[in-house]
Amino acid sequence: MAILVDNFSGTPLEGKGLRIEIDYVDRTDCQPVYIGYAEPGSATSEPVWKVMFCEYDAGPDTGCLIRRRFALDAHGKANFTNIYDDRTSLTYG
Repeated sequence: MAILVDNFSGTPLEGKGLRIEIDYVDRTDCQPVYIGYAEPGSATSEPVWKVMFCEYDAGPDTGCLIRRRFALDAHGKANFTNIYDDRTSLTYG
């Protein structure tokens, strides 16, 4: 599922529109596991993505978001330098 957001809050990419890729993996509660951000028109195979991993509580309140972590580049920074297709094998900080 790809969504193009024209006015994403926080002015990423100097206020340009942003392409968002969402992967729910095997969740059935509509909560995303991976979210990728890139400029519109970017292929998921290009190294131009900022990728976020969402972790959820596994206890009695299963499904509560407990942490969001961004994929890190070779310098330990969360930049627009990752490949969204590699989201499951990226290093998250």
